[in-house]
Amino acid sequence: MKTFNYRIDTSSITTMILLMLLVVLSVDAGEHQAVCPTPTMEAKRGDDVVLRCFLEPEFNLSAKTLDWSRVDLKEPNEVHVYRSKGDDLKTQIGQYKNRTTLNHEELSRGIGTLLISSVQPSDSGLYQCYIPKLKVGCTINLTVVEEDQQSTTGPPEEDVTEPNNANVGNRNAARARIVTAAVVTLYVLVVLVLWKLGKIQDCMKRLRGRTEQHLETVSDGSERKELNSKSSEDCEDQETSAENGSGNIDSEGK
Repeated sequence: MKTFNYRIDTSSITTMILLMLLVVLSVDAGEHQAVCPTPTMEAKRGDDVVLRCFLEPEFNLSAKTLDWSRVDLKEPNEVHVYRSKGDDLKTQIGQYKNRTTLNHEELSRGIGTLLISSVQPSDSGLYQCYIPKLKVGCTINLTVVEEDQQSTTGPPEEDVTEPNNANVGNRNAARARIVTAAVVTLYVLVVLVLWKLGKIQDCMKRLRGRTEQHLETVSDGSERKELNSKSSEDCEDQETSAENGSGNIDSEGK
């Protein structure tokens, strides 16, 4: 009897898994947006101001370019540029020389935190946080007033670490879309695997049918051999009986 070994083609299943992962990653990349939790800020002359933006969903910016600039000024308008895993201050506006510090540690969590030391009224303007690779950005309007000048926009909100409710909603919505895409991807993958296994089962059934036919053929051949053997034995018995009968008749005649 022949033995048949069945093997699932894992290469095709692996290919499908990689394709599904690429789909999920492409969905994830397409949902990124930059958020500035404090779009309007006010500070007094001489204060240290922290400008902050972050990505939704979280994205590692350590190897990307991050550009803080003054969009209310003509180019060159760079306040602080991070490029090639380090600060690139060649094109920095002169008034910000030695006054800006970017937090490198937070970049791995998708956060761009810029500290501007001892702000002056000339620092008032519209600041943009921009990530060229993802083509997303957001702006913060900073107003610097004299110490004795009355505030019109409220106290500065420099150390805000938690996003507001709207940003939380955006984060939850983005995560929900990603989870939905992952679930759909998994469902499609399961269907494809089951379909693949179904084809293999059909092939196994066909092989079983061929095996059974082979066994039936072998069985029929064995039965024929047994019948031929029995027929030969019967013929030999009849010949022996006939010879014995002839011998007895000859004896009696004598």
